[in-house]
Amino acid sequence: VCRSAVEGVDAVVHIASAFVGLDGPGAEEVNRTATAALARAALDAGVRRFVQMSSYLVYAPAGDRPVREDDPLLESPESSFPAAKLGAEAALRQFTGGELEVCVLRVAFTYGEGDPHLADALSWAAHRPDDERLHLVHHADVRAGIFAALRSPAAAGHTYNLADDEPAPAALLRPLAEEFTARGAGAGDAEEGGPLGCVVDTTAARRDLGFRPVYPSIEDARRAGRM
Repeated sequence: VCRSAVEGVDAVVHIASAFVGLDGPGAEEVNRTATAALARAALDAGVRRFVQMSSYLVYAPAGDRPVREDDPLLESPESSFPAAKLGAEAALRQFTGGELEVCVLRVAFTYGEGDPHLADALSWAAHRPDDERLHLVHHADVRAGIFAALRSPAAAGHTYNLADDEPAPAALLRPLAEEFTARGAGAGDAEEGGPLGCVVDTTAARRDLGFRPVYPSIEDARRAGRM
């Protein structure tokens, strides 16, 4: 199945992951095995570039400073989603430095273009201090980051954070809740008071990929009607 999926293509963007109904160890194992099989099939088929979509949720807590790509990652996370992404990243390390050019993109909380996922961020903001920040990234900017990772020679073998220029404070997100839910998107189900992620450093993506968000903040996306 993997070989037929990659036959005749020049590059792979791997966004899929399995985590629903799995615990952390189970999600890590399934995604490590599946990603390794896909990468091996891609290599055998002559694919050159493999872009793995990961998440900023894989990072261990780093205090108040923005997290860089070489900062420590979570160890044995109980939550299945970050465990799934860590499993996929682990599978790809065996291909680093070889003929398959692997690039990992760790995206912040993704939103935009009516994605109901944003309701979780708005629900989170209702219970957080005004100045607590959430780092987001618009779908359009994730797409731009993927295309840059596919094209840039510098991306091979590297990991990059993708996020808005301006993390959104809870005080800014709360007023958006009524506007967003009025569209029928729902109220969100983020755990009350639970963390959704961290603030990340995007210096490397800006330097190597030329990453410049079209929507530097969620306010820019709102004004453009792209929230």
